Amino acid sequence: MEIFKLTIAAIAGALVTAASAWLFRKQLASLTFANRPHYLRAMATVTMRIRAVFSPDDRDAITVLRLAAASSDLETLLRMLLDKQEDEAAHATRRYVLRMSTLHLSDVKKFLEKSDFDRAVERCARRRGFESILDDARKLRDALDQGPLRDMIGHTRNRFTAHYDPELIRQALAQIAPAELTEVRDHGAYFNVVDRLFDVSFGERSHAQYQRATPEDSVKAAVGDIQGLHELLIPVVQALVTGLFDEASADRQK
Repeated sequence: MEIFKLTIAAIAGALVTAASAWLFRKQLASLTFANRPHYLRAMATVTMRIRAVFSPDDRDAITVLRLAAASSDLETLLRMLLDKQEDEAAHATRRYVLRMSTLHLSDVKKFLEKSDFDRAVERCARRRGFESILDDARKLRDALDQGPLRDMIGHTRNRFTAHYDPELIRQALAQIAPAELTEVRDHGAYFNVVDRLFDVSFGERSHAQYQRATPEDSVKAAVGDIQGLHELLIPVVQALVTGLFDEASADRQK
């Protein structure tokens, strides 16, 4: 079956578009200083003593740092997309970024389902100027609970990232046309046939969930939603980290 056959450019193009838009919006936000949230306008860049803000005995601090770790990893992944090369290695990197993003976002979703997250958000929201975190946290939760997006994150994370599901590989392989070619080289340990199988699997699942006009459009919609989650995560994590800093600063001034 070739109904869900995707070209290399389908996923790569969607990833580059999403990443470029994200980076542009982030750069624009850094320039429009007057429109930034109160806690970012007040702080800009600060230097803090780690233990003065994050105590090992503070449960909220541990929760905040776990979310910060996921956000940092997601941003590192996005920066891997800045390479404008259009060779095989660049396309492999983009697929890897997509797969690993679903792994980290799956962990974020688990964090948000725990009462520890609610307690940390409520603690931050009690501080003057940080009230908007309640709405930001709600938006993030709502986005993660969207049916198609939730399915794509779980499917990609569980069957092609954290685990290499043999049945998924078998199903994707069955959809490859008998005449399709691949290369086996005499050096290195990268095999483009695996990326081809991921294209088939991700394309099929995206189209089933998003049902856009074409499989390529469905892929772009899925990738855009996955990358968009990091945009929603950023203000939440920034507010939690700076909220603890603001609280520690106020305590020192007493």
